[in-house]
Amino acid sequence: MPYDRWGQTAATAAAYTSTTLTDADLETAEEAIFDELGWRPDPDSYGSADSDAYTGADVRVVALGRAIAWQAAHRTVNTPAASDGDAGIASEKVDNYSVTYRDGQTPAASRRIPARALTLLARGGWYAPALSGRTHTSAR
Repeated sequence: MPYDRWGQTAATAAAYTSTTLTDADLETAEEAIFDELGWRPDPDSYGSADSDAYTGADVRVVALGRAIAWQAAHRTVNTPAASDGDAGIASEKVDNYSVTYRDGQTPAASRRIPARALTLLARGGWYAPALSGRTHTSAR
């Protein structure tokens, strides 16, 4: 079944990123994005181009679709390595919060999601890292 969610198809994602992408690339990218978000939004809750609820201007749909396209392009150009993945927290200290990561990594060094996709998600209101002080409460 062809990929057609969040305002993206293989053709629109390829045009947006200037990278040749397949439906499988977008499926894999969507999974990586949802892993990063920690939850799976239902596309039907936000409307689609075929539904009456969709206006084409929902910034959340546009942002998520573009982040998925960017993630797919990133992984097409940068082949995933076995060492890719979350840094993993080795220990946490609650009082004056501190975190120690496995293997001396940092969250940024171990990201599987490119910074551009994270920026798109944050601007669309999908992603605000804990303790970042960033939230997105209105569509502009």
